[in-house]
Amino acid sequence: MVLAGWLASRIALGGGVGGAGVVLARLVLGVAAKWLVLAVTLLLGVAALRLPPLPMLAAAAAALAAQMLALALDRRNGQSA
Repeated sequence: MVLAGWLASRIALGGGVGGAGVVLARLVLGVAAKWLVLAVTLLLGVAALRLPPLPMLAAAAAALAAQMLALALDRRNGQSA
C-alpha cells in the first residue's frame, strides 16, 4: 500500500503547475497506478506465493479503510498539509 500510494502521489503531484485537464489526467493516472499496483500485488500473492485470497483481500480493504480514516481525521483536526 505504501508503494502504491507513493507511486500515485509521484504521478499526481510530480508534474508541476499545469492546466486543469493536465492536472486531472495526472490525478486519474495516479489513482489508476495505485489500483494497478494493488491488483498486481494481490495476483502475485495468490498465484505465485499461493496465499489464501480472502485474507489478502481483507488486508487490502483494511489498509485502504485506515488510509481513508487517517485522511479524514487529519482534515477534521485542521492539520491539512
